[in-house]
Amino acid sequence: MSLLNTFYKRNMRLAFKQITKKIQFITNYMKEHIDKVVTVSSLAEKVGMSDKSFAYMFSKTIGISPKKYLMSLKVKKKLKDYYLGLTSKLLKLQS
Repeated sequence: MSLLNTFYKRNMRLAFKQITKKIQFITNYMKEHIDKVVTVSSLAEKVGMSDKSFAYMFSKTIGISPKKYLMSLKVKKKLKDYYLGLTSKLLKLQS
């Protein structure tokens, strides 16, 4: 293996780790700020990337676009809140 090839592979691994950390930070941020208005632009800015680069890397890493991921988080939260409310009502009826 040539020195240049080794250097390239090492840098690619480092870049992948950095992108993974950024995406993890953003997914956690989305979960913590689910009730706020969040845009792709604001998320990209938080990790120092352009909108297009961020959306591309997010989609490649997570498997869906940032908008779809955020929407799925909001739907899950609404369902959870609905079922918690329903369970609470049912428990009150049984008392």
